[in-house]
Amino acid sequence: MKARWVILSWVLFFLSAMMDQPINFTLFAEDKIEPKLAAPENKADWIHVGSLAGKLLGPPRDGKIRISLAHQFGEIDRDMALRAEAMRKKLLEMRQKGMGLPKNSPAREEAVQELESGLADLQALRSKILLVHQAGDVLELVLRNPCNVRSTFPPGGFFDEKGNIRVFTKKSVAEMRGPLKLPGFASSLEKLDESTSVLVYVYKKKPLPKGPNPKPDLEQFDLYAGLIIILDAE
Repeated sequence: MKARWVILSWVLFFLSAMMDQPINFTLFAEDKIEPKLAAPENKADWIHVGSLAGKLLGPPRDGKIRISLAHQFGEIDRDMALRAEAMRKKLLEMRQKGMGLPKNSPAREEAVQELESGLADLQALRSKILLVHQAGDVLELVLRNPCNVRSTFPPGGFFDEKGNIRVFTKKSVAEMRGPLKLPGFASSLEKLDESTSVLVYVYKKKPLPKGPNPKPDLEQFDLYAGLIIILDAE
């Protein structure tokens, strides 16, 4: 029974460590390379987690955008993650309480069996934490501050009124691209409208350091748009 207790203790220890680590929750991301964005004041508090593409369902509203996805995308299910964290804490308390029971006692054996059952339930719950959105599902993103907006087309497009290819000078291209070394040309949130096709670089906030009496950090589950690239011509 001592060996079982040691094994269960180590399993719980590793599960605890895993729960405390940031989880990369993107699936099938189209771009794993993070561009050098205009950094927010607290750049160190952000994690680039991938990119997604789709069509906007209206302009930004209340600091958020809604996108109909063009491909699968995974994120952490907030409710499942909070339930798993609550169960993990309960199991840690059970382990601590069980270690204080007399060795080879029926009460200690019962505690070991209860911990075994709880660990199985925790692992089953953790397997459901990843929520996969399918193509066509609607996903809401918070606009990071600042949120950079770019366009794959220059202002006015590549052709003039007569259908001729516009001639750009090095200076005019530099002005349209702006000072930031980002893909495409400078644009703005005002250009985002219903059915606009976009590619979005997605971020999340790093979890807050755990204090003596930690409270659930709900913001760590939010997805933020740090860079939006407009794929449609104006």
